[in-house]
Amino acid sequence: MPDPRVTNPELFDLRNPDAPILQFVNAMKMAGIEITAEQVAQEITYEALKDKDGNPFVVALYNLAPSLFLEQYRVLSGSIPLLIARKGEEEWNWRIIYYQDLGENLGIYTSVLFDGSSSIQLLRDRESIRMNFTFATIPYAYGYEEMQLNRDARYRLNNIRGLGFSGSFMVIHALDTEYILSQEPTSKEHVLNLIRDQLEKVSNLFPDARIFSVWNEIHPPASHPPYALFMKFGGMDLVVETYRMAREILGEEAILLYNETYNYSFRDGFYRNTKEIVDELRRRSLIDGVGMQMHMFLFRPDEIEPNEEEIMAVMQSYGVPVYITEFDINQVNLSDSNEELRQAQIAYTVSSACTKSKVCKMIGFWGVYDGDTWLEYAAGLTNARPLPFDERGNPKLFYYAVLKALYDGFVGN
Repeated sequence: MPDPRVTNPELFDLRNPDAPILQFVNAMKMAGIEITAEQVAQEITYEALKDKDGNPFVVALYNLAPSLFLEQYRVLSGSIPLLIARKGEEEWNWRIIYYQDLGENLGIYTSVLFDGSSSIQLLRDRESIRMNFTFATIPYAYGYEEMQLNRDARYRLNNIRGLGFSGSFMVIHALDTEYILSQEPTSKEHVLNLIRDQLEKVSNLFPDARIFSVWNEIHPPASHPPYALFMKFGGMDLVVETYRMAREILGEEAILLYNETYNYSFRDGFYRNTKEIVDELRRRSLIDGVGMQMHMFLFRPDEIEPNEEEIMAVMQSYGVPVYITEFDINQVNLSDSNEELRQAQIAYTVSSACTKSKVCKMIGFWGVYDGDTWLEYAAGLTNARPLPFDERGNPKLFYYAVLKALYDGFVGN
């Protein structure tokens, strides 16, 4: 195996701010940990591995000493993958490592919300960001006026196709319960006709989609549109009929999810709701997975502390594959003197639970970078900084924590 310092010196160019070593050093600096680029370059080690098909590859690693961290953050210490080399026909080819390189060997996809125009532009301009993600996620049901909804969906779809995500994309919130209620339905049959119409539109708009979250957030209060529709027009019978219809319209190959928030802890209120719905659909062979929203520390600093063992146990309890569909970590509510380190610790906990559970199939980020987050443009928060890339599109320690979890999961298998 040739030395990447010789074959690919650009990867070790410490004058280039986009070089992987400098980006890693800057991410550590943002988290208050000082290491030098020269130190990282000199101390890189190499690990020879084989992918799921038995093909060899090599990972270049930097080992973060535990002494760099306070005890509560030492889960972040250890090997951080920075570069990868695969054997071509004649030589080894080195480049920066991406989530996909490790995740796909674990059977775990990564996805990114395809939402704001600045995110789309960033993904178009920065291959080093885009190549991390297998899937793009399109949110369909945002209560738009129909013509605008369809125009917006087509705009996103055209951009996805132009950027060439390898796993195509998933459609989330495919059922617009707010719109259905606005039509003032008078019977279950009326509701089912409206649902059929929506599912047919989704199928026509997104013929290449592979994953669909059908029902979303069937939980109180009574004013919440999915719950209101559920309670007024048939309860579980309505949900069962919807999934039968979705299978018919979206096809046998479609992966159908039920998506819910706060369903990753036995201690939270929506776990039981999710389990009951998933159990009933699973009994009828109508569901392929459960969507786990993980908007961590969204509204309050005293939110239930994420626990790796518990998240793993919850994932395994559903009896179907789990897809983390909406992952971000709101820094505003992290009651810690170092929000970057705390955010990275949470990111590692969640991602490590996913890799170890053996049932988690996707880590889906609810946005690309801190410069374009729904927590600011929709929820009105400031300084949320909830995503793996910062306001300028540079990787944060959050990014490397997920990368480390994927690596640890791969070598630990």
